[in-house]
Amino acid sequence: MSETINHFQNYVPINLPFTIEPSALSECWANAIASVDASIYDSLLDPLSMDEWQATIASMPNDKAPGPSMISYEMLKYLGPHAFSLLLNLINSCFGTADIPDLWRQAMVFPIPKPYKWKCQLKNTRPITLLEVIRKTMIKLLYNCLAPVLAKHHVLQGGNFAGLPGFCHDPISC
Repeated sequence: MSETINHFQNYVPINLPFTIEPSALSECWANAIASVDASIYDSLLDPLSMDEWQATIASMPNDKAPGPSMISYEMLKYLGPHAFSLLLNLINSCFGTADIPDLWRQAMVFPIPKPYKWKCQLKNTRPITLLEVIRKTMIKLLYNCLAPVLAKHHVLQGGNFAGLPGFCHDPISC
């Protein structure tokens, strides 16, 4: 068991800092960032509405495996009004402080055997990572708020805009 834990914790080491100083960016990225008016993101600092939160939770899929807390999307969908409001306050606090609870950073990794003999080799598995559904819902809400801003102001260029609303281009073209 300890070998499995060691493998999945160290298979892809993360050596990047959480923040990157603008001086550390390549000239291409520095120019791209400088060309965007930072005020376009001001609305992202507004507290989220109950309607936005409810719509995001309603859009999440059912019958998915929960994360370490065992809270599922279905549980979020059936919260009472008071608990729903408290959760929205927590989400707004997370956005306001740019931080999330430590427990939301946890994940569970399960090695799923590939369709041939396992032979006790981790390379013969396909790992699946289960993240906290509240965190995933919060990130989807962030995307729902950020994507229209990125699309409206043409922030992303080249193939980087795939998936933004209003951009339905083939991801691969000849």
